[in-house]
Amino acid sequence: MFEIQKLCFAYPGREALFIELSHHFKAESNVLLCGENGSGKSTLLKLLCGRLTPDAGRIDSAGTPLFYLPQDGDNRILGLTLEQDLSIWEMAGLDGNAVKTQALMEGFADDIWTLALRELSKGARQSYLLSIALCLEHHYLVLDEPFTALDSRRRELLGKALASRKGMLIVSHIPGLFIPDISLKLQDGKLL
Repeated sequence: MFEIQKLCFAYPGREALFIELSHHFKAESNVLLCGENGSGKSTLLKLLCGRLTPDAGRIDSAGTPLFYLPQDGDNRILGLTLEQDLSIWEMAGLDGNAVKTQALMEGFADDIWTLALRELSKGARQSYLLSIALCLEHHYLVLDEPFTALDSRRRELLGKALASRKGMLIVSHIPGLFIPDISLKLQDGKLL
């Protein structure tokens, strides 16, 4: 999915996070990326998804569509309500009923779809965004800390749903919820 060649990146006025980092992420692999806080995991995801531009080097993707969900994914919701946002996704071809019937959406009050976003818990918003991701069957998923805002039941449901998919890169500090094909650790700007 991603071919990283001699990637270099530093935030302005700070030490380089990556110096000539090279790695290949296969489209069919499920990868767990771990590392200490501040090691650059979220930055690497942003670089891979084109949200940041490397200082040097290359990132090639195989052209497979991807869905990126950052740690604070609220900016991915474009409507004032989930219903409005879902109508935008439906215009793009997503099956809104499939999103509404995802296991992650079970147990919420019926009015979840019409409440203002500010009235919804972070867990409800995260469950909605992850339900969209799970409905995008032909997309490579890039998820940054997807489990953190979820309650224990929804964490388990998400873990089971992810186990049935192939093709994702996930950053998580919560061990055991996602069983990857490959585990990588980001340390000192290197993938180990």
